[in-house]
Amino acid sequence: MTTQATITGLYSALIADQSVGSFYDDLGGRIYEAVAPEDGALPHMVFVQVADPPINYLGGTSDIEMKIQIDLYSERRLGAKALGDIHTKVLAALEGSAITIAGFVAGQIEFTERGRRSIDGDAHRVLMEATITANQ
Repeated sequence: MTTQATITGLYSALIADQSVGSFYDDLGGRIYEAVAPEDGALPHMVFVQVADPPINYLGGTSDIEMKIQIDLYSERRLGAKALGDIHTKVLAALEGSAITIAGFVAGQIEFTERGRRSIDGDAHRVLMEATITANQ
């Protein structure tokens, strides 16, 4: 249940700002969990949980520390600048931001890998990794 609540909280944070010029707008709302449609339009974002180490305390409290990966993709022909602009907006919107996770007092996102660029087939790709933490 905690994993799904955390993923739900992350997704809510990703779609929170849908205003013109936001990264959500730049992506056309194409934000996917785990995998994008095989013939999905670009640009888009894919996020996935990569680790969820349990945190156990003698007092019975269970905190969250979930590692996630966020990948941004854009068409190569549009150039890396367009993807770089989206990447900058994602970092600005999420870095250190609070997220709401059901059953927890506070959740926060901190990036551990701020952006590794590569070419993936016909697409530019930026890989980011972050840790979501929350306390009960």
